Amino acid sequence: MYGRYVISKAEDFDYYPETLFPYMSKLPFFWLFYPYLCFLWALPKYEIHFHNFDGGLLRGTPLEYWEIRFRHLAGAKDVLYPYGGDVLRLDLTPGLLFKHALLTDYPHFGKIQPIVERHVDHYLKFADFIYVSVDSVDYLPYWNFILMQLSAIDTDAVNPAKMKTGELRQRYRDKKIVFHAPNHRHIKGTGMLITACEELRAEGRDDFELVIYERQPNDAVLQGIHDSDIVADSFIHGVYGMFAIEGMALGKPVMCYLRPDLYELYSHYSWAKECPVVNTPLNRIKENLVWLLDHTNERERIGLAGRHFVEQHHSIDAMGKIYDAIIRKVWYGTNELDLIRNQTDARAGKLEQSSRGSHATASHRL
Repeated sequence: MYGRYVISKAEDFDYYPETLFPYMSKLPFFWLFYPYLCFLWALPKYEIHFHNFDGGLLRGTPLEYWEIRFRHLAGAKDVLYPYGGDVLRLDLTPGLLFKHALLTDYPHFGKIQPIVERHVDHYLKFADFIYVSVDSVDYLPYWNFILMQLSAIDTDAVNPAKMKTGELRQRYRDKKIVFHAPNHRHIKGTGMLITACEELRAEGRDDFELVIYERQPNDAVLQGIHDSDIVADSFIHGVYGMFAIEGMALGKPVMCYLRPDLYELYSHYSWAKECPVVNTPLNRIKENLVWLLDHTNERERIGLAGRHFVEQHHSIDAMGKIYDAIIRKVWYGTNELDLIRNQTDARAGKLEQSSRGSHATASHRL
């Protein structure tokens, strides 16, 4: 890890250049040559390298476009996965609302588009395997494996049974707490969420409190989720991310917008139909929020369904099986990934048959 965000702790990661080369890190201009040291350290040590389209250990250096070729010469393989901005192209961005929000939060994106395109073209040419999730399908011409969301969470550590009541719940003990933690407000639709809450207050509704955390450590955010009654995630992007997974892992109902075409894609080839988030586009924030505030039993039911969903699909064990299958596919050419696809398709088929024979759940109707 070359650097970390304020939300993370140093002990969250195994290696830093400074810990790998403690004496050399004290030398002047260490930052200029540590990418090369890290690359030489890793080359004989690892046979499969996972990285995104920004590049690997030599990203940002004059040799960044040679790194993957050097590894191939050494007999190693590269698995590529996009995280978002590394493949995002403005000319391919669906929906002007998301494009405007993106440019508002990331105004530099317009200027780095040629770099993004060059990186994508380069790694598409040399990657041994590419897996994608969420909306990265909008920006890549092909991939080898697809799942709705490939984030994992430690369900043993992030567990409502192990959490204690925090300061937030004590402060608002007589109100329902709507919790929102945006990394960037425009993409999350924070302004529209605030407007919806203000309209409810103007109508005389004072039984809830909107709490917004920004640039807070992960531990504080998890405590805020646990103290809340409703988690409000994202209303423009059209996919769910780590914050929604954390909310579900802690047994909370999560409001999040799922883009219809992505929902259709991941219903057929992943677990979208099992996902219990309360699907909330911008024009339904107020309506869905009122429904959740008024239905305590449904909040609890959706929260329990969310916990089960995360245990099934986003636990370290569940996601580890997928990564294990990817590694075996890349190195040995085995077909465990086909089994995962078949299991996912079978679950989706059973769920569809079940929903035809009974009324849709309230969360699906929403």
